[in-house]
Amino acid sequence: MTAIGILNLIVAFLELCVPSYALRLVRRFGAGQVGSFVVIAFASLAVLHLVNPMKVNAPSGLTLSMVYGGASLLLLIGMGHTETLCRQRQQTQLDTENLRTRLDSEARERAEDLMNIKTEMAQEIVRLQQQLQAASTAERQYRLLFAQNPHPMWLFDLRSNRILAGNVAALTQYGFTQQEFSGLATRDLLARDATEAFMADTAKPCSSLQGRGIWRHRRKDRSVLNVEVMAMDLRFADCPARLVFAEDIGPRLRREADICEAQRMRILRRVAEGVAHHFGHILAVVETQAASVCDGKYSAETEQLQQVLADTRRGTALIRQLLAVGACEGIQPEAIDLNAFIRGKESLLRRLLGERISLEFHLAESLHPVWVDSRSMEHIVLNLVLNARDAMPQGGTIQLHTESAWMDNTESGQSQQSQNIKPGLHARLTVRDNGCGMSPEVQERVFEPFFTTREDGRAMGLGLATLYGLVRQHGGWIEFTSQVEQGTEFNVYLPGAQPAIAAAEPQFSDAVPAAKGTVLLVEAHDRVRDLARHILQRQGYHVIEADSPSTAVLLMEAQIKNVHLVLTDLKFPNGASGRELAMQLLEMNPSIKVLYATAPLSAEDADPGLLDRAELLLMPYTPERLLQTVSSCLQGQLA
Repeated sequence: MTAIGILNLIVAFLELCVPSYALRLVRRFGAGQVGSFVVIAFASLAVLHLVNPMKVNAPSGLTLSMVYGGASLLLLIGMGHTETLCRQRQQTQLDTENLRTRLDSEARERAEDLMNIKTEMAQEIVRLQQQLQAASTAERQYRLLFAQNPHPMWLFDLRSNRILAGNVAALTQYGFTQQEFSGLATRDLLARDATEAFMADTAKPCSSLQGRGIWRHRRKDRSVLNVEVMAMDLRFADCPARLVFAEDIGPRLRREADICEAQRMRILRRVAEGVAHHFGHILAVVETQAASVCDGKYSAETEQLQQVLADTRRGTALIRQLLAVGACEGIQPEAIDLNAFIRGKESLLRRLLGERISLEFHLAESLHPVWVDSRSMEHIVLNLVLNARDAMPQGGTIQLHTESAWMDNTESGQSQQSQNIKPGLHARLTVRDNGCGMSPEVQERVFEPFFTTREDGRAMGLGLATLYGLVRQHGGWIEFTSQVEQGTEFNVYLPGAQPAIAAAEPQFSDAVPAAKGTVLLVEAHDRVRDLARHILQRQGYHVIEADSPSTAVLLMEAQIKNVHLVLTDLKFPNGASGRELAMQLLEMNPSIKVLYATAPLSAEDADPGLLDRAELLLMPYTPERLLQTVSSCLQGQLA
């Protein structure tokens, strides 16, 4: 085969490769990317093949084959470059797609991370809000449990003994401001004699809340108060500290003392009432019988009876003293001019004091009348003056002062001895001496019944106790000051009389003319009833006896028009009430008079409406007192 034939074969092969390669490019990369290049390649081959048939300036066969071969080779080379470019573009697109996918994935991951961070931040914000709310709640609880706690509390550093904090109650109790309190040391709050003991107690650990006893502390004004301390060790501001509960027990001790005093007075009142009830009847019988036997006769036997009568009257006076100590003696208060009353006792007082003791009066002008019982007032004045006399065995001076005093709730609460008083106008009676005075131990027991400083047996210790009970029963109170070797001063506060009562002050006469009549005597005790009947009948009264309320009602129904006065006890052994009996009899006959003969009434038994339509005769009574009271009641009824 010739060279031309081989060349033609190669050219033909190259020309055949061109379309197949072009189709391969189209199939691999698509007509959109290589279609234009394939069209140009086929158009070039077509132009070359069209030139040969036209024979226009046709070259030789070898040349044309070389042209066809070169053109085909160039087309193949171009398509190879095209494939390379398309492959690179496709790889670039793939890389771009992969990069985009990777970036999208990273963006999604970053977005998820940001969402997670946002969620965590939201949770953290909620947690911080909860912590803030918890801190606010804790602060409120702290203020409630510590700062605003009604019990005084304070913290101090165990190393330096400096006070770290104190609540409002502690500041109020000690009288400091918060700034002043925080700059104190524990020794600044302690009494001088308690410092060493407190320091020794501080060295003892207390892991739990423990009672540490009663200590003497000082306020800002240096006054001393007794506090009950409870303590507990803890950590405060990263330092060992101790929390102290320091409660002032002064008010509690005063309340306990008041309760003990009230219980003591209640027991004493019951004892006095029992003595008056049981011994009063006995003494009344003895006194009445002795007086009846004597009856103005004078002989050796009557002298002994007179001695019995005198001892009986002293026993009756002792009973009245016991009743006065218990603040349950029957009193009949009236409006009294205190200055005139004291002036009326001047001669008696001077005789009692003797020549070595001088008596001075300093009486206020225009003193308001007082609402007291005249017999009790005499006992009060005499007791105070005699007590002052006994304090000056070598002689001295006793001064009596009177003045008006207006008391309100603030002033009355300043003294422990002036508790439970009624605000208003009072009169102050002051008895001052320059005698030996009283020691603190004696001052604590000065009003205690049966307490006396005399060792000769002449005194029973009922004088000042009786005075204390009488003044309390009148609604007043007593204060005193005393210093050894300098003297004693007693101040008695008595309630003032209302202006209307003072203006209508009644004038009583000791001699009441007897008015005879019929008396319904209701008494369960036979001896007492017999004596009352005997006394009344001797004076010309007609007496109808009854030993029980039921019998009295029957007798009243039979003698309803003849009975002028009902003399009855308030309480009967079977539990019946004399007041109910009186009300029943008054319904039957509203014109009769009622007279209650009974032992002195206690504060619990006293009824404001008891004497609305009745009179009261306290037992034990003397025959003269019985006749005087009955005559006074019947005088108006028979007029």
